[in-house]
Amino acid sequence: MNWRSTHRSLVRGVLLSLGFGACGGGGDGAAVDLPYEGVAYPAKLPPIVLPRAPYAFVTDGGADTLTVVDLSARRAVGAVPIGLYALDRDGPRHLAFDPAGGQLFVAMAYPRPPGAPGSHAAHVGGTAFGKVVRLGLPDFEPRGVVSVGQGPGDLVLGRGGSRLVITHFDLETARDPDPDQREAEVYVFDDASGLTEASVPRIVRPCVAPQGVALAGPGAERAWLACYGDDRIVALDLEQPGAPVVVSLDLGPSPAQPGVPRFGPYAATLSPAGDRMLVGTIETERALVEVDLAAATLKTVYRSEGAVFFPAYAPDGGAAFVPTQAPDRVLKIDTATGEVLAERSFTSAECLRPRQAAFVDLLGEPWVLCEGDSRGPGVALALDPVTLETRAAVATGVAPDRFVVVQP
Repeated sequence: MNWRSTHRSLVRGVLLSLGFGACGGGGDGAAVDLPYEGVAYPAKLPPIVLPRAPYAFVTDGGADTLTVVDLSARRAVGAVPIGLYALDRDGPRHLAFDPAGGQLFVAMAYPRPPGAPGSHAAHVGGTAFGKVVRLGLPDFEPRGVVSVGQGPGDLVLGRGGSRLVITHFDLETARDPDPDQREAEVYVFDDASGLTEASVPRIVRPCVAPQGVALAGPGAERAWLACYGDDRIVALDLEQPGAPVVVSLDLGPSPAQPGVPRFGPYAATLSPAGDRMLVGTIETERALVEVDLAAATLKTVYRSEGAVFFPAYAPDGGAAFVPTQAPDRVLKIDTATGEVLAERSFTSAECLRPRQAAFVDLLGEPWVLCEGDSRGPGVALALDPVTLETRAAVATGVAPDRFVVVQP
């Protein structure tokens, strides 16, 4: 008897001793594969109960999860897996909350693998197209998924949650040798409340590598874009079928190289009254810029040493809380005069790479979201509105990207 025959005999003996030879009605000792009647891959995690407002959703781009933070209790309630593919990094980026429909819209960017070239590699889509997932609350179940372009950036909702605008921070297209091919896509969905794969957007190409976007007007008639790749702020008229550019404001001379801006307008935040917009620039000419939407004019509020990321207005619109990177700090700035009212520098242990500020009206305090090192958890900090000292620190998932506050 060779080793294969010996192995088969041993296996058959074990099966018979366990009773597998009796399965089925053949009586010849053959094993029968019976169908499994249970639930495949059952969810064993306890469901997350949404706390009483105010609370926040945080996208964890390095963990494919959504962290829920109870802002009043200063603690994370839990993290919800929201990735679409088990073996790929989906890279959830920005998100928008629809209170009327009780749902979230999350952009999946599918980042390049580690080691990819470029300072923005973690935020630029790879070869895969992006997706936007519509999640129902409070169970976080997917209600719809739609494909978008590569490298989806910011997304905002307007018109009662029915209009959704998505930018694409597409740096590959931005460097195309053909000037006519450098402009990236902006998707406009006018039926977003029921978004599915069958939804068809309007697609426009207004500028190079747009990132931040804000919707203005009672019906979200205009989309204001921070066009990173060509140092411009543009406005689209969404009431016209082609959503044409109706305002174009240059931050400075055109970039010397395609897709290599001097200013790099990246972040955009609408004022509480909806009449102004703050823009943060992150390249050589770093600044906090404010746009008067009615007059279609802009001014430099503050020239910054660090790259200016997503700022937040105070409730009255008179001051802004501004996170910067390299150096890592947060500033409180008078938007009318540019005066720095308070400043806080962070150690790497306190807040590494502050990315976004958000003001929680019910608590009367600003929060700052810190990305961290993209290998371990990030952190969300509650700050004193006057001194900017830390009141509380809440750990998030890996590489948090966006922080959306839910309050009545």
